[in-house]
Amino acid sequence: MSDKVLIYNETQVPFEANSIKQAFRKLECVSQIRATPEVVAAVEADYESGTGSCIIRLISSCKMISIEGSLETTAEVVFALKDVLNQSLHVIDEGYTFDLAVGEMESAKEVLAELLAAAE
Repeated sequence: MSDKVLIYNETQVPFEANSIKQAFRKLECVSQIRATPEVVAAVEADYESGTGSCIIRLISSCKMISIEGSLETTAEVVFALKDVLNQSLHVIDEGYTFDLAVGEMESAKEVLAELLAAAE
């Protein structure tokens, strides 16, 4: 599995760029939120915690959020976004080898365990 995963919402309705920017601001470990309309991402931010760092991007089509970094940090971000966005989210890898529904997961550790199992 690559160090990059994609998040989409269960309804497959595109995310709203301003809502995602506000959601990024609510995450404790986020810094340097940038609007980048001229590149692949509409909005991107840096995330850094005790488990590592990653880059979170709202893809310019607004249909997916990408997270690029360690699995531990990715799991933290996925779980935090699930709570902040209050939506049923799914996580997939770039190869579409798995599709994890994270709506019922209760912790970042549970998300991590599922990502690790999917990576095998």
